[in-house]
Amino acid sequence: MSKKRIFWLLLMGCVTNVGFCNAINPLSIFYAKGWFVGASAGLVWPQLGESNTSVLNGNDAQAPYNSDLYSIDKTPGSTNDWSLYAGYRWDRSQQILPHYSVALRYEHLSRFKIEGTVDQYSLPDFVNYNYHLYGSSNIFSAQGKVDLYDFHSFDPYLTLGLGTANTTVEGYKESPYSGIDARISPGYQNNSASHFTYSLGLGLDYFITSKITASLGYEYADLGNVKSGDGTSTWSGSSLSFGRLTTNTVLLSVFYQLT
Repeated sequence: MSKKRIFWLLLMGCVTNVGFCNAINPLSIFYAKGWFVGASAGLVWPQLGESNTSVLNGNDAQAPYNSDLYSIDKTPGSTNDWSLYAGYRWDRSQQILPHYSVALRYEHLSRFKIEGTVDQYSLPDFVNYNYHLYGSSNIFSAQGKVDLYDFHSFDPYLTLGLGTANTTVEGYKESPYSGIDARISPGYQNNSASHFTYSLGLGLDYFITSKITASLGYEYADLGNVKSGDGTSTWSGSSLSFGRLTTNTVLLSVFYQLT
């Protein structure tokens, strides 16, 4: 059978049977009920995995005196983030597991401060400098969500997100303690790197209307290892490693059903 004849048979089938035509139309899913968009804002507490890191200092002495020890404040202090969502939600007329959804999410973790002290030659009597730099992250993920039970418009939920986090560490600066002369700065460069990330969350949905939902929740995320770029001069080839970056977030979200 020729391709031309097959085309005319399909066209006649669509004319005489609209349901058949819709069934084979791949664009029909975009008009289905369930698409939504959303946004969230949160207060974030970042945490770093390492309490210290060491780098070679160019000294010819034996270890550990040929290294400088950098302490790391593992809890930099709170910052904020925001997210945008686009996804699809399935609704069921049941109290148990009444709703579940999948969404694409973009999240921006705002800048937070990483700081500590520099212990020259790894000697306790040579803690001579403070240092600081800044971290931030852009996260792209797919998120699954399930509402566990319908308590008359209030539904507790669980979420799981998987994706990639592009984290930037930048702006290294150091300053000497009183009475200490400034040294040539190691000048650690800015660094951006992408790592696998996952998040786990729980919270409470409130269905304001059939189209508008507000949520209050908690989320834990692991954004992967973070480090600075290489240093300059004597410190070239060395970088500051801060371990895994994790976050604890309290977030408020609003979602709008499009269809």
